[in-house]
Amino acid sequence: MLMKENEKPQFEKAIHPSIAGLKISDTLAINELSKKLIAEGKKIYRFGLGQSPFPVPDVVVNALRLYAPQKDYLPVKGLPALQNAVAEFHLKRHGELSTAKRYDWSGFKRTAVSNSIGF
Repeated sequence: MLMKENEKPQFEKAIHPSIAGLKISDTLAINELSKKLIAEGKKIYRFGLGQSPFPVPDVVVNALRLYAPQKDYLPVKGLPALQNAVAEFHLKRHGELSTAKRYDWSGFKRTAVSNSIGF
């Protein structure tokens, strides 16, 4: 059966309107442009890494299995255990911060992390 000139293919009719107007992904656009330029005889160097040939380490797979159900956002002030670990680190390294509870962590996190990595 032939389609009429302005008729959409059947699969396009089945696409939900909320996604029908989405643009092509940047990755696909780059790949299509690369193929076009190669077909035109241009030399293209493709630096995309693609799929890794290496297996995912078991420790990563197991950690993902263990923590996948924990999908909720963390508390705004951070994890208490992490707050205490950062405070203890700074206490040992700089003689500062006796406990995490003494500080308003909302402004401290960035400073603590910056100091920890040498900024």
